[in-house]
Amino acid sequence: MKRTLTGILAFFFLTASAWAWKARVIEIKDGDSILVRVDGEARSVELYGLDAPEMGQPYGREARKYTAALLSTENVDIETVKEDEDGKVYGMVHMIFKAGRFANEEIVQGGFARVDEENCDLPVCEDWKRYQGEAQEARRGMWKDWRPLPSWKKK
Repeated sequence: MKRTLTGILAFFFLTASAWAWKARVIEIKDGDSILVRVDGEARSVELYGLDAPEMGQPYGREARKYTAALLSTENVDIETVKEDEDGKVYGMVHMIFKAGRFANEEIVQGGFARVDEENCDLPVCEDWKRYQGEAQEARRGMWKDWRPLPSWKKK
């Protein structure tokens, strides 16, 4: 059973990597958006499925700093989940030098983003919701406050 699961996970990871595009992080805009360089061109990427506090909101600076600690000058693989009509990319960001882990997942586990329940509809989102609950219970990151302000609400 364990061998089968490992094989399935390896297949998924290798297949996902084949669909991903390589980029270098050049700027952390906020807790859930980055600027990357790919083929000499700068491109904005929103981390799929996340809702982090915006700059100027409680925990906005901390969320940006946490994301920067994970991704600053990091080479990454980005799996485009969707792209809107304006060309905005929503992606899964694989951290190459951190065993291919998703930055998206790490930020939720660290307590610096919540799962965007309206737009996070991949199976992995269920895991992220569980990680969010764990971060809330442990009062990590923005969950130090009982009810942090959702990023779409201005204070």
